[in-house]
Amino acid sequence: MYRGQLISAIITSLIAYGCVDFVDTDIKNICDPDQAADFNCANGSEVFFSSSVVWGAIGPSRIFGQFYPFMKYMFLLGFLLALGWWSIKRYGPLIRNAAQAKLPSVIFKPLDLIIFTPISWLRDVHPSLVINGFLNYAPLNLTYYTSALYVSFGFMYYLRRYKTAWWEKYNYVLAAALSAGVALSGIIIFFAVQYHPVGVSWWGTNVVAEGVDGGVGRQALLTTLPEKGYFGPDTWK
Repeated sequence: MYRGQLISAIITSLIAYGCVDFVDTDIKNICDPDQAADFNCANGSEVFFSSSVVWGAIGPSRIFGQFYPFMKYMFLLGFLLALGWWSIKRYGPLIRNAAQAKLPSVIFKPLDLIIFTPISWLRDVHPSLVINGFLNYAPLNLTYYTSALYVSFGFMYYLRRYKTAWWEKYNYVLAAALSAGVALSGIIIFFAVQYHPVGVSWWGTNVVAEGVDGGVGRQALLTTLPEKGYFGPDTWK
């Protein structure tokens, strides 16, 4: 199993890099908001471009010293969150049992309802996953996650609890099959109807480019660029 995971990870990395390189170099006007096929710059390109600006052109001393000085404390906050979560999850049940044994019932029951019951929920919650979820949610909205919440509840709660035998045998096989089907259908659709000069134009192919989240430069913004044409200080210290 380890060998299979290692080989698949290496192959996937090479294929992913090759695809990104192909998209960035061989598709014309890939970073143009008016690109003919509504393609846009790969996320990886944007991430590395932003990183080069933060760590190179501007520099960490200005980013974390002048622009966003509170950001450097987030490293400490992340460490404390992980340590606190682990400590509560590890010692919370022991503290509850000790309190139940020593405190009168009339005092323990309110404490159990107000303190220990919410703490027990931590066994199904991890701070890293919660923070990562907010990170992915930031540029999107709830509609991007609603369907995933429904599916996750159905498979990971209902089927896992009430149809355990089926869940153990087919849950992850079905997930892998759906993921593979999406990838294969995407390849077939791309080469069959998109990768040639004549495009197919109908609601199903155009709706993804409509609305405020339909493409680069068409997002709903809380503010507009100032007259100077950029956000940031007028002079550097």
